[in-house]
Amino acid sequence: MRELVWKVDRPSMRCDRTYASSISGIITIKTMNKQELIATVSENLGISQKTVTLVLNGITETIGETVANGEEVLLVDFGKFKSTLKKGRNCRNPKTGESIYIEDAIIPVFKAGKRLKQTVNTIGEKDESI
Repeated sequence: MRELVWKVDRPSMRCDRTYASSISGIITIKTMNKQELIATVSENLGISQKTVTLVLNGITETIGETVANGEEVLLVDFGKFKSTLKKGRNCRNPKTGESIYIEDAIIPVFKAGKRLKQTVNTIGEKDESI
């Protein structure tokens, strides 16, 4: 697993993509890649990595195609995949200072479900006590 490390100066500070809930100090985030996910699922379920790879690829392709067609994919207690319109906006190029307009874009969005949020918070509480 790849590890990302952020320094947190004060409790409840947002760190890029990580939320440090009442922790002060160093936060280490481990990132599981696709191959590690496949190996873990294969080991946990006792099935071949080839089978897990086929299933995972099928799931991700189906979710991608469904969201690209403007539909939502709801996995109860896990979360919802959907697309949304991000409106165009004026920005400034930080290097040149030139004003530029970024066009409207349709972007994929994931919203975590209740059980996933509870699981993440429960694990976060265990880490705080360490």
